[in-house]
Amino acid sequence: DLFFFFGLSYRDIVVATADEHGQLRFRSVHEHGGHSTYRLMRCAGAKESFATFWQPLGVLGCTYEVGPGRLVSVDVPPAADIHVVYALLEIGVQGGAWDLEEGHCGHQVA
Repeated sequence: DLFFFFGLSYRDIVVATADEHGQLRFRSVHEHGGHSTYRLMRCAGAKESFATFWQPLGVLGCTYEVGPGRLVSVDVPPAADIHVVYALLEIGVQGGAWDLEEGHCGHQVA
């Protein structure tokens, strides 16, 4: 569940330990998988604008999962140009479709 974690993304290999109840608890990232994760908070009443602003991100291979409330977790695959993706995410902020938070940038940035 990448809605609430910072520093990890889809396809990362993690280290976990079992607690006294046998539940696995995240400890660290062993190896990053090259994906990046962003969280969006959809603005109230922006259902139609979300779809409009999301469309070019989908073309770049980004996917999303809807979480609790208006929260959306975005996966950016390694092949996507992270600079273009981030610019499009910012355009959605400026257009009033969502607010943005970076969970983890796993792309190599130059």
